[in-house]
Amino acid sequence: MWALKLKGGIELTEKELEYWDRVPADAEIEALALIQPRGGKKMFVHDFRGYEEYCCARMGVGPIPVLTQTGYCLYLSIHGQVTEIEFLDDGMRVKSYPREKSDVPDRCWRRGLTTH
Repeated sequence: MWALKLKGGIELTEKELEYWDRVPADAEIEALALIQPRGGKKMFVHDFRGYEEYCCARMGVGPIPVLTQTGYCLYLSIHGQVTEIEFLDDGMRVKSYPREKSDVPDRCWRRGLTTH
């Protein structure tokens, strides 16, 4: 599950909004967290802040509409570079590339609050 802390202290979660596309287009994100359950143990929280842009997508496999969710993919942009992090049931995969090479549609990105 993802959670957001917005400018002014407002907090939004995937549980409330259901889909990333429902995050307001004019939102200013202070932090994006991805919360992963760990089989009865404390949940693992990945906290991302200080990026210029954010996007979070669910990943899945199978035929539509019976798609089975397998994880999340976070896209984090700063200084013209994108860090793409896939969180899967069996681990993580990280890639980095120039922002202009990103295939994430501009309408999916949300603005972040940067500290510089």
